[in-house]
Amino acid sequence: MAKFAKLLMLVGTCFLTSCSLTTTGTVGDGKKFSVSELEFLEGTYYKEFNSNEKLTNNYKDPLRTTQCVMRAVTREVSGAFSSLRTEWNVDLLRSCNLNISLIGNGTLVASNCVPTLVSNQDELAYLVAHALAHLLLEHDNYRISNLIGDKAQEEGFDLKTYLRNKDGYNAFTRALGLLDEAGNVTPYTDEEELAADTIALKIMSKAGFNPSASLVLWQNMKNSPALRAEGYIRLHPHSDEKLKQLSEQIPLFTPDLTRARTEFGRKPTCM
Repeated sequence: MAKFAKLLMLVGTCFLTSCSLTTTGTVGDGKKFSVSELEFLEGTYYKEFNSNEKLTNNYKDPLRTTQCVMRAVTREVSGAFSSLRTEWNVDLLRSCNLNISLIGNGTLVASNCVPTLVSNQDELAYLVAHALAHLLLEHDNYRISNLIGDKAQEEGFDLKTYLRNKDGYNAFTRALGLLDEAGNVTPYTDEEELAADTIALKIMSKAGFNPSASLVLWQNMKNSPALRAEGYIRLHPHSDEKLKQLSEQIPLFTPDLTRARTEFGRKPTCM
């Protein structure tokens, strides 16, 4: 996954400067792990995840749809990213709720019914782009640093042992932006959500997805219990004021969408 680590360090120059943020991939400012260290930690977690979670290969259409959106969205992070697309894996959970996140080893994790819960591919693209934005902004590093940063420096600390403890595993799961087995979450902050939305709207627009779908999806999630989005809403808090800010951002990315579709012919057909 060395290519992924390099992508993480370089992506800041592509999208983050417009909102005065940087992705450095370095230790400091609340981050206690380098990219390679974090990659190791999340890779170790992923092995436990595969052993503990109920993954499924039975939902072929949702899997293909999610993979299609993931490819289209990540293709826009870097001009050279097309050569890395095969490194992205998509795992579907048997559980059915709005649950989607990206593990730093290059794996998108989603409930199998996410593509059927949302109304269209643009809404799915927002969920994928938002998860990718959290990763690119290194929010997983901050959250894992808060969780085990000091413990990891202690002599004799073993991550595998920590993860094989139920409480440790669930805490690490929440740190990665996933619901734990009881449906509990560790919410992102308002600042993190605003930053992730800015990046997500930029990425999805450049990929040819309509950013206005993000607002429609949020309105539906808050008003329709059928979307099973209670956990997602708690994990990614969006107050009415934050939704107003989201709606004000959307028109800023219309030129990106227009250019993507008219000049580059990016018109995804994933759903």
